[in-house]
Amino acid sequence: MKGLLRLFSQGDRCEPLSGTTGKHVEKYCHFRDFLSNNRNALRLLAEMEMLYYSGRAFTSADISYQYENLFGHVQNLVRSLNALADDRYSSLKLKAKEINSSVTSFLKPVITRVAMPSVVSLAEILPSVFGSVGGKAAHLATIGKQTDLVIPAGFVVTATGYDLFLQANGIDQMVLDELAGISPGDSRLEEVSTRLTGLILTANVPDEIVAFIHAHYDMIERETQPGIHLAMRSSAVREDSDASFAGQYRSVLNVPRKHLVEAY
Repeated sequence: MKGLLRLFSQGDRCEPLSGTTGKHVEKYCHFRDFLSNNRNALRLLAEMEMLYYSGRAFTSADISYQYENLFGHVQNLVRSLNALADDRYSSLKLKAKEINSSVTSFLKPVITRVAMPSVVSLAEILPSVFGSVGGKAAHLATIGKQTDLVIPAGFVVTATGYDLFLQANGIDQMVLDELAGISPGDSRLEEVSTRLTGLILTANVPDEIVAFIHAHYDMIERETQPGIHLAMRSSAVREDSDASFAGQYRSVLNVPRKHLVEAY
């Protein structure tokens, strides 16, 4: 009983810290930040685990968004810990960067482009040119080459053709300028997107691309039937990834030769 009374005695009470500046205040702020970032990191890990086991559909973009937030808290956590411990755990900074590099390479693999003509047939596409023709075209071509499944005849306007389209209309730098400093949550995003869409839709398709498109159509016509109509579909390099979502790009069906360029 005496010990309990002594615990609450006036003589043993803690004295308030004097002043709101100094080493003790800095340590307190670092400790508070450490706890806050640790809590947020654990919360994000739990949310991702719940998403995985929930049975709900999710995309790589969902995971990438969650991971970027998670890594931000981890970086702040390591920073706060080293501030508390006089940088005794500086090796954690390098280890965190190594882990981030490994995870990022998986979530956002580097897209490698190769030199290709503006338009190529599906028969010419190899898996190694994924970065120049997009996943849809590359996978379709691979199915045709490596399985007994029949795929339709087709052709692809490559990333080289896209670059030519932008440069021929003088809008390649305009696109970069418009996107400079724009982030996903920016209030100007819709305005900038509308302006860029207008630039693309009113631009002219270069004669070289028009000639290639018609030449490839003529080859398909010879292989199939006169006047055949085609389906014009997207095969963007980062389609259905963190850069876009399924259904974002338009498919134009039943397109005759004379409307191919317009559909493109």
